[in-house]
Amino acid sequence: MVLELLTRRELQTRCKALGIKANGRTVVLIESLRSRQSIASTNADRTSSSSTSSSSSSSSSFASLARWLGGVRGESRALVVLLVALVCVVPRYLTSLGGYSGAATPPMFGDYEAQRHWMEITVNLPIGDWYRNTTENDLQYWGLDYPPLSAYLAKGLGHVARHPKVGLAPMVALRTSRGYESVASKLFMRLSVLALDIVLFFPAVWRFVALDRAGRGGSRRRASRDDWARALETVALVLLQPGFILVDHGHFQYNCVALALALWATVQLLRPRAERREVAASVLFVLALLFKHMALYYAPAFFFYLLACCAHRARATMKLAHLVKIGGAVLITAALCVGPLCVYAAPGETCVGGVAQLIARLFPFQRGLFEDKVANVWCTLDVALKLRRRFARGTLAVLALGATLLGVLPSGVELLRRPPTPRRFVYALFNASMAFFLFSYQVHEKSILLPLLPAALLFTGDAMPTLALHCGVVAAFSMFPLLRRDGHAIAYVATQALFLLVALNSDALAEGWRRGRGGSVTKAWRRRGLQLSVAAMLVLHIGEATLAPPARFPDLWPVLFAALSCAHFCVFYLIVNVEQWRMKEKVE
Repeated sequence: MVLELLTRRELQTRCKALGIKANGRTVVLIESLRSRQSIASTNADRTSSSSTSSSSSSSSSFASLARWLGGVRGESRALVVLLVALVCVVPRYLTSLGGYSGAATPPMFGDYEAQRHWMEITVNLPIGDWYRNTTENDLQYWGLDYPPLSAYLAKGLGHVARHPKVGLAPMVALRTSRGYESVASKLFMRLSVLALDIVLFFPAVWRFVALDRAGRGGSRRRASRDDWARALETVALVLLQPGFILVDHGHFQYNCVALALALWATVQLLRPRAERREVAASVLFVLALLFKHMALYYAPAFFFYLLACCAHRARATMKLAHLVKIGGAVLITAALCVGPLCVYAAPGETCVGGVAQLIARLFPFQRGLFEDKVANVWCTLDVALKLRRRFARGTLAVLALGATLLGVLPSGVELLRRPPTPRRFVYALFNASMAFFLFSYQVHEKSILLPLLPAALLFTGDAMPTLALHCGVVAAFSMFPLLRRDGHAIAYVATQALFLLVALNSDALAEGWRRGRGGSVTKAWRRRGLQLSVAAMLVLHIGEATLAPPARFPDLWPVLFAALSCAHFCVFYLIVNVEQWRMKEKVE
């Protein structure tokens, strides 16, 4: 029998409606029964809560550790930050001890050799010849195809390598250093990535998390113990993303620099409206774009957000002035970075010709719609529809451009329709970069790192921690065929296990499940989806490890890995787009 909790007046009213004489004894009796039921319900809730909390506490050892560290005060907090950073550095260092792209595989080797070769070219040749095919610069052998800031970094590292105290001049000797792979040179290359990661990317993540928590109420008060613990936890969850570790410190690239610059640009837009640095954000994003042109994946989100910042200003003159200020900062930054190619152009070469050569190197349309088995829509459709056989490259390029523009449009329109807010901007970063990854032309497997960054940022605040966890795991899974070829199968398992250990025992994920955050789908469906997803990935891993592919389909397993990952990414893209439109965030 269920009794409703009613006031004395309501009890008397209902008794009168039922024809019951509501004397004092009747009311007292009913109130007594109600009181007993309330006590029993409270005891049951306490029992359930205690059992839940005990099971949660037993499984959330990392969260408990984070809360304990959160209790540290004063100068000791700097030591705690260093401890968390060390925890995130160790898997990077251990991963770097393994193989890398193209190790001891002549004649082309791999991405490691490409980065070394760019040091050789930039140190020994004039700037005007960096992007030109000459007798000393064979563009068919890892010709420089990254923007100028990457070339400047390569030049700086090359000069450090051949400094007498470093003693690695043979590593960057012109023509004779191809395939150079000494122990000292590998240590130098590995440490250069690790140093840039620590100096640029680690502080950017910490600053983002700090400003995100401040923006939700902590900017004018001393952070509580729980706030501090949650910040430590979130920083670890972002920095321990397997994809970030395995690509830069395993396969070998300098993605951490472009990601750090893009994240620092995002940090400038995360501040309160009166303190927001939109011009600084524009400059930093242009630097990210001129370090690695794949940062173009973020361009629609920055464009629509900054345009919305101008459009929603009070007066028309202020709108125009702010737009001119941002546009001027972008043009000046780009001119300063690209200018040396014009100032030091090769004899007989014009500035326009040099820039045109740079653009041709950055966007090699002749390479085709995609490379290898990438987890995007075109690679998945090509298995059945044979797109590359049926259509010319020009047709496919136009098709990819149209699909990409349609993919970024919903998120961009949502940013423009109301005053922009930082949280919606992070969602837009994910939606734009994922649309580029899924639909654009000439996509690489490693490009998934670009959507992975804003996905990892969804661990912060009241965002979507379950999707952040899921996307992090699937992003690394999508690159497994590439990582296995590089000899990083063990590192893959170890980093995935470490990330899952930390994430599954975190307060962020526990609160996400308890409060039902993580998307517009119900908690039950999310659990079923996660279970099916994990089962499917495990089945593919077991099959790839135990069964040889048929002779007729030698790429069976890479294709299945790509197709399953693509299905996940499409679902993530749809969910975050819907959540961005549904979001009700307070406008400052």
